[in-house]
Amino acid sequence: MQVSQLKISNFRSFNKEETVLNLNNLTAIIGANSCGKTALIQGLLKLFGVQPLDRTIERSDFHLPMGKNPEDLEDGSELYIEAKIEFPELRNEEEDLNTIPQFFKHMVIDQPNALPYVRIRLIAIWNLANTPEGVVEEKLFYVTVPEGNSITEEDLRPVLAYERAVIQLVYIPAMRDPLTQLRNVSGTILYRLMTNINWPKNIDEQIKHKMKEVEKNLFDEIGGVRKVRGILNKEWGNYHWDDRYRNAEIAFNSTTLSSILKRIEVQFSPTLLPNNYSVEQLGDGLRSLFYLSLVASLLEMENEIKAEHKESKKEQSEYNFKKIPTVFTILAVEEPENHIAPHLLGKVMQNLRVISTNDNAQVLVSSHSESIIKQVDPLEIRHIRIGGCNSNKQGATIVKELDFPKKSDEAYKYIKEAIKVYPELYFAKLVILGEGDSEEIIIPKMLEVFGLSEEKNAISVVPLGGVYVNHMWRLLNALDIPHITLLDLDRERNLGGWTRVKYVINQLLVHKGHVINKEKLLEYNGGVLKDSELVEMHKWPLFDLSHAENMDLWRRKLMGEEYGIHFSYPLDIDFVMLEAFSQEYIALSKTLLFEEQEEQEQEGISEAIKTALKRKVDGYGGTYTEDQKKLMIHYSSLFLSRSKPSTHFLALSAIGDEKLKERCPVQILELINSIKRLLGIESKKEGDINEHIVIN
Repeated sequence: MQVSQLKISNFRSFNKEETVLNLNNLTAIIGANSCGKTALIQGLLKLFGVQPLDRTIERSDFHLPMGKNPEDLEDGSELYIEAKIEFPELRNEEEDLNTIPQFFKHMVIDQPNALPYVRIRLIAIWNLANTPEGVVEEKLFYVTVPEGNSITEEDLRPVLAYERAVIQLVYIPAMRDPLTQLRNVSGTILYRLMTNINWPKNIDEQIKHKMKEVEKNLFDEIGGVRKVRGILNKEWGNYHWDDRYRNAEIAFNSTTLSSILKRIEVQFSPTLLPNNYSVEQLGDGLRSLFYLSLVASLLEMENEIKAEHKESKKEQSEYNFKKIPTVFTILAVEEPENHIAPHLLGKVMQNLRVISTNDNAQVLVSSHSESIIKQVDPLEIRHIRIGGCNSNKQGATIVKELDFPKKSDEAYKYIKEAIKVYPELYFAKLVILGEGDSEEIIIPKMLEVFGLSEEKNAISVVPLGGVYVNHMWRLLNALDIPHITLLDLDRERNLGGWTRVKYVINQLLVHKGHVINKEKLLEYNGGVLKDSELVEMHKWPLFDLSHAENMDLWRRKLMGEEYGIHFSYPLDIDFVMLEAFSQEYIALSKTLLFEEQEEQEQEGISEAIKTALKRKVDGYGGTYTEDQKKLMIHYSSLFLSRSKPSTHFLALSAIGDEKLKERCPVQILELINSIKRLLGIESKKEGDINEHIVIN
């Protein structure tokens, strides 16, 4: 059994347009603060909460569009929350099918030979009334028509109370208080654990009898106790003469099971102190972990109950536990990272995953922690955000699944693993896709130099390489996360130059073809580039500087606001930095690689060009200036013969912030301007940046 889908309309941060959330055995809901993660869990709680208060719909649960006050809620406003329940165990005849009878009469099926499923929908309507909060009418129904069909009143069947009870939601809030859950009060975890024990019917009589023995044989032998009892009775007798209450006794312990359970506590040992630790003496992290272990204990106990009653034919009094009606549990954990050390989160998520593999359980985790996301398969992630001004869900929650390449595509594994390494991109206001490690070092430093250090945490620099960048575009477009791409132009390298420009144009047409004007993109030499000409673009000539200028026209066009594709030109970002800060990088080259540098200088510039362009046979450098060709000797030694990150670290520390800003290369200045535009940042020194930018 599995809740495979949740549909929400007009509930809290979800507007009237239906939102659909597909669920796995373990699903991670991620997003920034106040984007609707808790609202999603609360939606499930309204359906399957254990306590009546958890299931109650209030006026504040109805969605209010942006800009409206609570007083503006319309009379007759309606919300609904629907769960789709599937039964994958039907595929395996050997599986335990004890969940099926509970829902058999209400199953629907889409087509012949398809697996049946159940739709449970909560409908609530708010109406004006004499009371300040108005009146909410709510009902829980089975929907007896397949998805996609219109629903009439005849298609709704009431869900009975005992049927609702077979599914329970265990909710672990972000603020966890295990002390509360250790009280034997209705609804707490401890209450549910203890009440399912098959206690003897005469347990209260046994306790009372044993307590009398303890008091008589132990406490009554202590003289001080006898004195206190005598004084208490004497003084009590001085104040009243009612024979019904003439004796006042000191009871040293409870005499009923209920009173004992209300005082139950868990103690931890060994400790550094003479006494054991109680829960309240634990730190916040350990208390949070203990809360999780309480829930795990409840679920494990339910498994024990089912196994015991399934495999045994004892008398009812011989069972360890009473049989309970719950057949399925949804465990919803909000921000499991709270108060817990990062190195323990892996164990927490591992335990939650084990729970999710049980036939009777499903796990939902909400988080905005990168440490948690690294423990989750990207396919299990649901990304949540608030809709922007241009969205039909302005100010309302939007749920998106990650859009991956097909599993058969070799890019699938690459992208899947890459975003696990850079989970921060899910929370970024802006993602910068770069080619490699160099961008990850240089771009954050330049943001700091130009006064954007406060925005660094809102920007995620993801060096995923240029090969599969189109799949990252698809992913980020699906999640509506703003992004800029910085690719190496790699002029005169294999798969660079015109091949790179053609690739970008084609991918823009694939991934943004619905929002960009194709004719405008392909405008060239006073006309529009034909499809047949685009196909042959990689064969266009590239022999001298005039051809480079022709390519530069396309580079500047692709850098435009509607495309957001920047290039490190003419080669890559390493060459860009070397050209802008040649003095510092050459000094570093001579310091670190003196002997190797001498050998390369003796070999000559022509060999250095072939090495830098990675074309040992036909590398000629015709589109590079003489000064750029000379720099290729140092480029080879600094970036092809040793670690690029270490080279940049040393060079950047030698250059200093003032020089970085003063002599910042135009390619990076163009990128900075685009970043500021996308983040909506108006710089007081905007002119300082623009003054640096010239067209090469």
